[in-house]
Amino acid sequence: MPPKLTQESLYTDISTEYKTVQFGFSKDKYKSWNKIHSRAERLYDNHVDILIEVANNEKKEYTDTDLGFKTRPMRTKQETGERQTADYVVYWKFKHEPEYHKLGLIFERKAIEDFHQTMIHGYRRFDKEVFRFLEDPTTKYMFMLVESTRAQALSFLPPKRYTEKQVRNLIAAKIGAIASIESKGVHICWQGTRKSSYNSVKSYVKHFFCKNIVWVLDL
Repeated sequence: MPPKLTQESLYTDISTEYKTVQFGFSKDKYKSWNKIHSRAERLYDNHVDILIEVANNEKKEYTDTDLGFKTRPMRTKQETGERQTADYVVYWKFKHEPEYHKLGLIFERKAIEDFHQTMIHGYRRFDKEVFRFLEDPTTKYMFMLVESTRAQALSFLPPKRYTEKQVRNLIAAKIGAIASIESKGVHICWQGTRKSSYNSVKSYVKHFFCKNIVWVLDL
């Protein structure tokens, strides 16, 4: 394992290497970006704390044990001046800092029943959430974590009797809603299970921090 570098030296390395790319001095941009991302990973592993705010209306929320991160209840609009946009909002800070900052990454969690309800009956409400995400300059990516496969989500129907035509129409409606959401920049991630879903959050957060380090540090 390489020796632990200080926060300051890693920050300087990232900033200096980025300037060589930014101002056209890099002889190999691929190697430069790899160096930036490598330094960002060491910065993340050794000097960064993550906090995730959890929406107060989450019925089966992911806990700090599930996520491997500290969690706290999402603050209200009265406290932040902002309306809720997703179920989980990621914050970060350097370990020595007192305050957390928005990382720019948010997650919407969907169990299979909730996914069906949103796509068929609650699309307009969710579309407003997507619009708030697109209008928010502090948020770069939005992920919808679906606790099923795509095939399971499309074929799922609440228990009642359906005609063949109704089944076809409901599946087509879900396919259309999925296409609309993804075309707006929301990443729908078919996780398969609840456990796979919350386990993936840790990886998404780390990769977002490292691959978007220039944006995160506002260089």
